[in-house]
Amino acid sequence: MLRKKAVAIALSMLMPSLASALGLGALKSSSALNQPFDGRIEILGATAADYDTLSVKLADTQQFDRAGVLREAVLLSLKFEIVETPAGNDYIRITTRDPVREPFLNFLLELNWANGRMVREYTVLLDPPLYDPNRRAPAYTPAPRPVAADEVRPEAPDERESGEDRDQDVGSGRGGCVGERGRSGGGRRGRARGGR
Repeated sequence: MLRKKAVAIALSMLMPSLASALGLGALKSSSALNQPFDGRIEILGATAADYDTLSVKLADTQQFDRAGVLREAVLLSLKFEIVETPAGNDYIRITTRDPVREPFLNFLLELNWANGRMVREYTVLLDPPLYDPNRRAPAYTPAPRPVAADEVRPEAPDERESGEDRDQDVGSGRGGCVGERGRSGGGRRGRARGGR
């Protein structure tokens, strides 16, 4: 009889450690701010028997109050799903249908199964979607200013000469056109004379 009690005590001491063998990994997400949330938490140490009774949900208000975590309205849109894979890398998928506008999510996840219950806190930061620390801002290049066809370029100070000098072709000694509209000697008359 004493032996049966010793075995029962030993088994009762061993049971909590067996029940707590199931665990959860870190939360991994590639979601960004203003996008629907999609995250994964790996399930560790679960047996085939655990999956028959395994359930996951957002913890209730009392659990949030005990942990001192604010249960914000955005957390109510989180959907939890247990995904079993053939390779055995089972995980909990956490999603939202609508984009998340909060820069971070802080929540309590409750996992229940036949041999136990676990509540774990998770926090995830959501970066803006285009954030890239290695990306440089494009260099500013002003657009070229449109020039009207009738716009006259102002003369530079060294180009200002007397009217006689402008009308003469320096190389040939003949009068001619300088080539800019609006100056004396320009136009058709000057071109005809200089073209001989």
